[in-house]
Amino acid sequence: MTRADNKRQLFFFVGLLSIIILYSLYNVWLVTAEYMDATSKWVRHVIRFVVFLVVYGMGVFAFRKRCPDWLMQIWHSLYALVAVLLVLMGILGWFTGIPPFLLHMGTSLYEFLISPVPYVVMAIINRKMAPTTTG
Repeated sequence: MTRADNKRQLFFFVGLLSIIILYSLYNVWLVTAEYMDATSKWVRHVIRFVVFLVVYGMGVFAFRKRCPDWLMQIWHSLYALVAVLLVLMGILGWFTGIPPFLLHMGTSLYEFLISPVPYVVMAIINRKMAPTTTG
């Protein structure tokens, strides 16, 4: 195993561990704790947005030079699309109210994206697409 491979694995595991810790703290602190009821909606939205950006940034940091451009485009597009969708749902909810099923769908989509699942799936795809060397 080369030094570059060790560095790649280290970046992956540091990113994965960071996302797992952040996801766990988010679920314990904001979702299940009484903190959710004690804060304003604005503060919760800001915290959710920061968590979203940090998880996105972890993926960019871990994969930016270690995977093909097309795979990074998928990462960027996935997060951008969901961010726009969530903002549009928020605007809809602000002006007209949002049906509960859309609210639950948005929450589920958000929690999926801040979970380690997209990060691990991207790493698996990257590993399967990486050229193999025979020696």
